[in-house]
Amino acid sequence: MSWNTINNPRAAIMNGLSPNVNMKAAEIYIDAKIKLIDLGFSEEIDWQHEVATGNVTEEVFSREYCWVVYSAGFSERVLRKHFAALTTAYRDFISVNEISRDRLACLRDALRVFNNQKKANGFISGICAIAEVGFMQFWKSFSDDPFMAARELPYIGNVTANHLLKNLGFGCAKADRHLVRMASRLGFESPEDLCLCVSRETGDPVDVVDLIWWRYSIVSKAVPPTEKRIGKGHAPSRNPR
Repeated sequence: MSWNTINNPRAAIMNGLSPNVNMKAAEIYIDAKIKLIDLGFSEEIDWQHEVATGNVTEEVFSREYCWVVYSAGFSERVLRKHFAALTTAYRDFISVNEISRDRLACLRDALRVFNNQKKANGFISGICAIAEVGFMQFWKSFSDDPFMAARELPYIGNVTANHLLKNLGFGCAKADRHLVRMASRLGFESPEDLCLCVSRETGDPVDVVDLIWWRYSIVSKAVPPTEKRIGKGHAPSRNPR
């Protein structure tokens, strides 16, 4: 069910919460989620609810891999603005074989969009490696050990590996600076602990919880007002993160 179809989403969610200290984090999360729905982000939330590893195609994987490579250190707003041009440069991500075959032309066109040689070379070299074994064989191996397989891709580190896996539907949280700060202020040891807790309390998948915290931090330009609460007791037609 789409969240924007619920008449009173806070009451609907709160009705199922368990009465423990973790509920405070869940309450703050729910308020943030409702704020995002009011601001028009229900489609983005629904997208994350629906994304699943079984729906990952060659095109979807290549697009998400590209998004994660370029989003590292880049403004989401800037990347979103130019991602259509980047998609064209990489032949609409239709085929890893096409990108591999036209790698020099793809590199030239990508550098016209973002003049970042390292990112372009990293993405293209990763796509070429996938093309060598074939996407189906690559995806089978990737699915067996997603985190390690993601880490082996060029220009992917520990944080960006989780980012990629989340966007592909593997149900994990990305420990970026927004979630690290959020987890710390709410008294959790890590973003993973925070997202797991809220997931258990609300029933939302971990990757949806991650998306809500991140998007709210971006929209509000600040962490939600947790101190007062605690002291008392797709955009492109894809996920933009």
